[in-house]
Amino acid sequence: MRAKRDYTNILSIEAAVGGGSLALMTEGRATLVKQEGNLASRAEKIILVIEAVLDEAGLSLADLDMIAVSTGPGSYSGIRIGMATALGLGNALKIPCVGVSVLAAMAHVAGSHEPLIAAIPVGKNDVAFQPFESTRDGIQKSSKNCQLVSVATFVENLKNFPGFTVFAQTDLLRSIVQPVPKTRPWIDAGTGLAEFVGSFASLQQDLGSLARPIYLRNGDLPVRPNSY
Repeated sequence: MRAKRDYTNILSIEAAVGGGSLALMTEGRATLVKQEGNLASRAEKIILVIEAVLDEAGLSLADLDMIAVSTGPGSYSGIRIGMATALGLGNALKIPCVGVSVLAAMAHVAGSHEPLIAAIPVGKNDVAFQPFESTRDGIQKSSKNCQLVSVATFVENLKNFPGFTVFAQTDLLRSIVQPVPKTRPWIDAGTGLAEFVGSFASLQQDLGSLARPIYLRNGDLPVRPNSY
């Protein structure tokens, strides 16, 4: 394993939201963000885009110091493919592979001292969201778990978070911007969330193991009894 530990070049993978995205982080900043079709469709698709990103940046896999990946929430298949690809590359290159929640990554990058709700679309009709509030040192923390609900329920639930800004992925904003009251502040997070994942992952101290995937069940659906 390389002794180098400054993580100059980080490849970030986010394959679970929308069409997914990849980002190359150099010295803590995104130097290249790529969005190309549906990265969650096939693992081979991600590898091809990774090769294109590195080639465009004039780098090779050997130049990478860390692999960052979204552990969700989002598309189940996208989470699995993204994490499997990241873990495979990390093991092959013998470099750290760090998984983080995309919602926590969004809250970190927002850099706001005001309370906010990070939100992403899941499928065509659902929303995964989590409220965050800033600590004294300016770090966004959440005392509540992320939830998955319908778009309608999400909009209705906003009344329970007065004063919170909605920080949402672009595709979600397109579906909620009309029903959300005009008094509700919102920020467009864009669609290339891999940049946020890479930035947040670079700050993590525990590099020992990849975090578990975040699979959410829609809270609007009735609970089915276990069958044996």
